[in-house]
Amino acid sequence: MEPILPPQEIVDSGPNPAKQAILASARRLFAQNGFDAASVQEIAGQAGVNKALIYYYFRDKDALYREVLEECYAPVLAIWENESFPRAGTPTDKLLFFTERFIRYQEENEDLRRILAHEFTRQGKHLQWIAERYASRNRENLVKILTEGMQRGDFRPLNPEIVVNVLFGAILFQYIMRPMARHLNPHSDVSAMTPEILHQNLSNLLLDGLARKTA
Repeated sequence: MEPILPPQEIVDSGPNPAKQAILASARRLFAQNGFDAASVQEIAGQAGVNKALIYYYFRDKDALYREVLEECYAPVLAIWENESFPRAGTPTDKLLFFTERFIRYQEENEDLRRILAHEFTRQGKHLQWIAERYASRNRENLVKILTEGMQRGDFRPLNPEIVVNVLFGAILFQYIMRPMARHLNPHSDVSAMTPEILHQNLSNLLLDGLARKTA
């Protein structure tokens, strides 16, 4: 099996309160309004800084947006570098580890989902950059894990690309549907669907579908 791809190195110039305030404001407004509708003036206002300071730290609005995405995606890509990642484990071990950590990330970070929703809806100009720099890395690593599992005979011979789509779709849809779930079943406790419960149910469903059937 080829080595799992690590995240690209991100240069960190150290903490800077003003820059961090700008990034936090931009992240909030990009998630709320999308790239096009979030103005530099509004970002500066909510960050409590002069508009010129944004251009001191960032070449332009696009550069600011991309650094926000760097911050959003860094914890996801770091899953592969986590010291607890079962590098010597089975494909099942690796798949379950990623799934559990990805669900945990989704539970704690709504901004990235909302930013991407704006990109998908408007077919934003950054989609290709996002796909090539971030989404492709997770997909490639998962496809390698699934392919290894199929070659070992652990998993049924399925299309790994489709399995990856199903995995991401099942997790993301669970969180996207939360507001509507309250209306679909007013008596259900949406908060009761903890990351642990979601991971357990999704893992059982996924592994049962992947498991090689014996005669």
